[in-house]
Amino acid sequence: MDPTAETRDQRAQIPSINKLKQAVAGFWTEGGCDDRLLLRLARYLADSLRAEPQTRWSPEWGRRRLQPLLAPGPRPLINATGIMLHTNMGRAPLQAAVVQAALARVQGYTDLELAEDSARRGRRDRHIAGLARLLWGVEDATLVNNAAAAVALALTAVARDRETLVSRGELIEIGGSFRLPDVMTQAGTRLREVGTTNRTRLVDYEQALGDQTGCLFKAHPSNYRVEGFTEETSLADLTELGRRHDVPVIYDLGGGYTEHLAAVVGDEPSIEAALACAPDLLIFSCDKLLGGVQAGLVLGRAEYVDRMRCQTLMRMVRADKLTISILCHQLVHVQRGLPTATALMAAQTIADLERRAAQLVSRLGPLWRVEPDSAYIGGGSLPGQARPSCALVYDGPDKQRLADDLRRAEPGVLATIRGGLLRLNMATVFPEQDAVLAAHLATAP
Repeated sequence: MDPTAETRDQRAQIPSINKLKQAVAGFWTEGGCDDRLLLRLARYLADSLRAEPQTRWSPEWGRRRLQPLLAPGPRPLINATGIMLHTNMGRAPLQAAVVQAALARVQGYTDLELAEDSARRGRRDRHIAGLARLLWGVEDATLVNNAAAAVALALTAVARDRETLVSRGELIEIGGSFRLPDVMTQAGTRLREVGTTNRTRLVDYEQALGDQTGCLFKAHPSNYRVEGFTEETSLADLTELGRRHDVPVIYDLGGGYTEHLAAVVGDEPSIEAALACAPDLLIFSCDKLLGGVQAGLVLGRAEYVDRMRCQTLMRMVRADKLTISILCHQLVHVQRGLPTATALMAAQTIADLERRAAQLVSRLGPLWRVEPDSAYIGGGSLPGQARPSCALVYDGPDKQRLADDLRRAEPGVLATIRGGLLRLNMATVFPEQDAVLAAHLATAP
């Protein structure tokens, strides 16, 4: 048979535009759909079927093809990687109670940029500033869309067209190949490296100080460690040096760990310990150990925070009302000593994980077993601090296909293939997700 004729026959089976419109209309159970959008989607489906002559129409195929429209935006995933703050999965998992409380406060109109004592225009960061003064006793605070933006804004405000002194051992690179020297270039400050990669003393900063010094900058190595023959200038010594020479000190803390956080994090420096050293500006991420949404929080002296507010760049990197509301609620949640979702995961014992894994594997086939594994906080926090965990291990055929099928499920499951085995690390699977995970795996070999 002529293959061209067969292709024509299959394309002849494509439903009419009107029938496709009717099918698409049925995908919405509430609210209906604008007729112009229905027509556009029907034509899109028809064009897709023509371009893929081996594909046969079915309502289920159409629903899958239109999934980005029917369920737009990021979709929920079960994290079975063992990385608790997984950057590709949104870092800190948010807690429903915190998000719902924040959403309730910003539905409809809000006083986002109204001055507290009048109906005139005010500052949108006053909400976070007032809260920070209560929680930490700082002079002032502001918020931008991430910590890298906060660093760039702070350097622009404090050291533009001047030198920024920083240890060679703290010239960090964050995810996506963004490097601190590049951020400094964008901020218009000149990088002045001091010390060496593994040893930087206070005298190195002292010798580099001069008329062109705009600030002293210190970055906590939150995503790496330098070990062995090392020496680091403490934040306390650096801030004392800055005060003696009237040079501002900026400290990028990184992961945003607070002493109120209900989790054991080893030797990670805390917000409170950093504030006790009195840097002029303290910067940290809000979507890592703090457990909130992506944002960069800046605490410190009112003089320098106010300079940041006056920068044109602030307009480009400021946070929106939803981010501000969620973060305010998250800060109160953490400061009350209530656990974050990440803290709850980190607090699971190996006995708990093994018990849950054994229950799951008992319902699966002979190609599944439980093995010891390790989990990590991740997300640029606590590098190298492995935690004991266990994993469901699949040692059968089509491992990549199974991993792909799990990822595409609803909700999806992100597993890893390591050492020739498909692994589902239990440390990052919430206990309430076990039933869903079991249902997904029930169809596996």
